[in-house]
Amino acid sequence: MCSKCCLVSYCSKECQKQHWKEGHKTHCKNNISSVKVVLMPQSSAEVNAADSNVLAESYEASTVPENIFNVSTPEQFARDTLHYTARTKSTRKGRGVTNNFKTCWDAAAGFAGCVCMHMRAKSHVQARKSLDDFFRLLTIFNTFETTEAERNVRQVPSIVASMEKNKTMLDLLLLKYQNDTLTARIACMENGVERTQQIYALLESISLEQTHATELGDEFYKENMQMTICDAVAGVILLMNVNMNGGHGEDRTRSFTMCNQQLEYARNLLGKKYACKTLQAKNGPEIHLLQVMVSAKMHPSTGAAC
Repeated sequence: MCSKCCLVSYCSKECQKQHWKEGHKTHCKNNISSVKVVLMPQSSAEVNAADSNVLAESYEASTVPENIFNVSTPEQFARDTLHYTARTKSTRKGRGVTNNFKTCWDAAAGFAGCVCMHMRAKSHVQARKSLDDFFRLLTIFNTFETTEAERNVRQVPSIVASMEKNKTMLDLLLLKYQNDTLTARIACMENGVERTQQIYALLESISLEQTHATELGDEFYKENMQMTICDAVAGVILLMNVNMNGGHGEDRTRSFTMCNQQLEYARNLLGKKYACKTLQAKNGPEIHLLQVMVSAKMHPSTGAAC
């Protein structure tokens, strides 16, 4: 496994070295650093809890301390990480954390804190594992009868919303690197049925990546529009090359549909009001030309599948 991003596994050191030279070096250093962390609320002081009886309970507010979200020295961050990693290990092995809603939520909040720390440290696989633990305990927590005030004072709605958004971000990021790895593999393959099937798999995976991006909304697209459009266009070009090189194992109807979906997706992105004019001027004509070529050369009526 790559020790820097923890996103790609290898069968041997030789395979890892080759992939590093082929482009993973750039992905490791540049793309991962663009990931944002959705932080949980830093203080329960912002919560308007009308139930004084709930406020009087001895809830440990330091379950997720403010300092793990603020700027800290590497030494402080390392100490916090060790502390909460140890906490979650003992929670996973321990018993009694699901006896009542208080201990159950404290354990879940501990995992939520680890999610944010792993994402800050760019350990995205570990962050995804902590998310799984968080949602596992959240499912148990939801089986307990709790009042709205009890949930609000523990900031349950806010923390759950933060973790759901982080889950979408992590799924998108891990899928992006999976697709980059598959793209690099396809580039090394010779034309043939197997390569065509891998391209179909890539296009389906890119569509899933786009679904996650849509869930993140305009905030994501404003910062990653060019990357998203380039991925869509690259997939279309791969399928067009299959068509022009003999259509090994090609299903024309499937190819035509996939290409049109990706080009329409890219065109819609360029049509958003916040789309950069330079990007529109650069990619708009290219996408229009590709749509014309797909209609002329890849329509099912223009020939049979090979």
